[in-house]
Amino acid sequence: MKLLHVLLFLLVISVPAFAQSGGAHVKGRVTDETGGALPGVTVELLGGSEPREVVSDGDRLVETWSYRGGPHLHRASDLPWLAAALLPWSDADARARGVPSARAVVETARAVREVVTGRTTKGDASHDVTERIDAEWSWFCRGCQAVHVSDQLLRLAALPGGTRIVKTTPLTLDRLKDWTVPDRPDGTERVLRSYLAVHGPATTADAGGYLGTTGTHVRDLWPDDLAEVKVDGRKAWLLPKDADALRDAEPVEGVRLLPPSDPFLRAKDRETLVPDKAKAKTLWTVLASPGAVLLDSDVVGTWRAKVSGKRLAVSVTAWRAVPKDALREEAERVARVRGYDDVTVS
Repeated sequence: MKLLHVLLFLLVISVPAFAQSGGAHVKGRVTDETGGALPGVTVELLGGSEPREVVSDGDRLVETWSYRGGPHLHRASDLPWLAAALLPWSDADARARGVPSARAVVETARAVREVVTGRTTKGDASHDVTERIDAEWSWFCRGCQAVHVSDQLLRLAALPGGTRIVKTTPLTLDRLKDWTVPDRPDGTERVLRSYLAVHGPATTADAGGYLGTTGTHVRDLWPDDLAEVKVDGRKAWLLPKDADALRDAEPVEGVRLLPPSDPFLRAKDRETLVPDKAKAKTLWTVLASPGAVLLDSDVVGTWRAKVSGKRLAVSVTAWRAVPKDALREEAERVARVRGYDDVTVS
C-alpha cells in the first residue's frame, strides 16, 4: 500500500511539470514557509501586507474555489466539466457539504455569474449575490455584523458560477470567459476515478471526504469496474489498470522533503501514512502545517523552512533516524528551487 502511494506520488509530480513546460522562466519567487516557486510558471509575490497576485501560467493554470470550497490550481481546460462534476447530486449530499440544498448551489452560481462581470472583491460579490438569492440561504454573520450568503455556499457556487481567484489581499474574483453555468451534476465518476488514480487504494469514505461529503453519498456513484483489495484488513478499491502496479511494486529508496500541500499528503486515509495519532497531529495541523520527511516509503518526520539572511534554514523533527547526507542533499534541492545558494539543516 505505501509503496503504491509512493509510485502514485511520482506520477502526481509529473502533472505540474507537464503544465509548466514551454520554455518560460520564473519571474518571481514564492517565499512562504510551505514550498518554492514553480519552474516555468510566472509568480508575483509582493510580500508583507501588500496585495499578492496568485500563481498563474497565462490561461493554462487557474486558481479557483473547487474541492470542499477550498482554493485549488487547475488546468483551465478542466474547469467546465469539473464545475458540473462537483455539484451536489442530492439535497442530502448538499447538506453533507454544508449548504442548504443542491438547488441553492445552482441558483447561487447563477447569481455569481450575474454579479462578477470583472474584478470583484469577495465582499462585494457576497453583498450582491445575497440580494439575488432566496433569503433562507443567507444568515447573520457575527464577524461582518450583517446578513449575507453563507461563506460555504458562495465558495461552492464560485466555480459553477464561472469565476477565478486573481488576488488574495483583498480576496478578488474575476470572470471566466465563454462560460455556461451547469444546472445539474455530471461527470462525478470522472472525479472519483481521478481520485483513485492518485490516492488509490481508497474507500468510498476516503473519496467522499476529499469531495467534502460522506462515503454514503459517494456509494451510489462508485464505479463498478474497480479492483478490490485489502488494506490493513479493510476493503479498498483502485483502478483495474493499477492492480498490476500494486502487485509488481518495487521498493522505493531515498529522502524527500514534501511541502504541506503536496498531493501525497492530501489523501483522506491519513492513518495509512501515519498510524500514530500523536505524530499525525503534528503533521496535519489546523494552521501552518509543516512539510513531511519521506524516507523510502514512509513518513518519518516533519520539516519547516525559514529565511535567515541569504540562507534557507531547514529544521527537521525526525521520528526515527534519517541519513544525514541524503537529508542535506534534499534540503539543498529545496533551497535551489526557492532561489537560495546556501542552506543549513538542523
